[in-house]
Amino acid sequence: TGPSHDDLVLTLTRNDFMLHRTKAGTITPVQVEMNMISASFSNLGPRAFELHRYLRHAVDADDVDAPHYTTACLDPATKVPTAMADAVRAYEEAAPAGVTTTGSVILMVVQQGERNTLDQRPFEWCLWRDHGIRVLRRTLAECAVPLAEGSARNGRRPGALVIDGYEVALVYFRAGYTPTDYPTDLHWDVRYQLDRSAAICCPNVMNQLSGLKAVQAAYSLDKSVLPRFLPGDPSAVAAMQRTFATFHALGTPDDAAIIDAALADKCASWVLKPCREGGGNNLYKDDAVAALQRLRHSPERAQYILMSRIVPPAHRNDILRNGVVHRDAECVSELGLYEATLSHGRTGDVVFSRSTGALLRTKL
Repeated sequence: TGPSHDDLVLTLTRNDFMLHRTKAGTITPVQVEMNMISASFSNLGPRAFELHRYLRHAVDADDVDAPHYTTACLDPATKVPTAMADAVRAYEEAAPAGVTTTGSVILMVVQQGERNTLDQRPFEWCLWRDHGIRVLRRTLAECAVPLAEGSARNGRRPGALVIDGYEVALVYFRAGYTPTDYPTDLHWDVRYQLDRSAAICCPNVMNQLSGLKAVQAAYSLDKSVLPRFLPGDPSAVAAMQRTFATFHALGTPDDAAIIDAALADKCASWVLKPCREGGGNNLYKDDAVAALQRLRHSPERAQYILMSRIVPPAHRNDILRNGVVHRDAECVSELGLYEATLSHGRTGDVVFSRSTGALLRTKL
């Protein structure tokens, strides 16, 4: 902890859903997860959409304007950087009297040896082309150079973050969501310094933590949580709660029965998830069983939750994956909804909250 100069906070999120076929045979949307940091594919998704549209047009020229096409899948490539540019302008407009911050930049924090540059670089090009805003790419380690802070003595706002002579209006994290991004105390210290500066963080630590699976589980397990954020609107609360999966927190005194039931089921109906954000570390079926058997008497189990398994209805499609064409393959789809919100961290007052498009992924 420590003094914090930040007030404005930008979140660029992707809320993922899949259709679920219940035991009664009904189909309903269920939330998979909320991505609070480094919500990806907002540039790659539109490119894939354009490729699919071109291929359909190449086969059937009359299909190019078919009603099932929607611009929502193209929106993220421009609407996400526009939200970033609007946040930069809000930062500059909030400058104290006598302080000039025009020409401030965006700091994009990336991983060492970043492989997802094709989903990141278009932001830089769009921000410069459409908004005249420069983007600096740095790893956390590269940000470890002495970070200059503004003060009345140098004509900058208190706590201003200055890198290479540029005042940073927005710190956009495309790294910092996995423990391996913080291999040393130096990396943790850099994150601390970035968060406590006057720059807008996307996200700040508090918003990033709200994406943990433990928080997602809290919304599902405690029915009193959601109404606090939607007072006087029980129909909206009920509609949102219907999209929640069933969760069980582990590491509690009464979790033995839950673990026994999952093991008896061989985790056919459950997914074991670490509490941190992201779906790449989930465990299914035999892997989940082995992990539960290892963890059941260990305090380490508190780092995991059990989430009811989503059973999506399958459909047939042709898919190219890893250079191999799978014809008439059984596939499932996942819908991601992008959102941009700029708010005041101290009061929670919202400056803007807007949809920034959609991502529809089809998987084998």
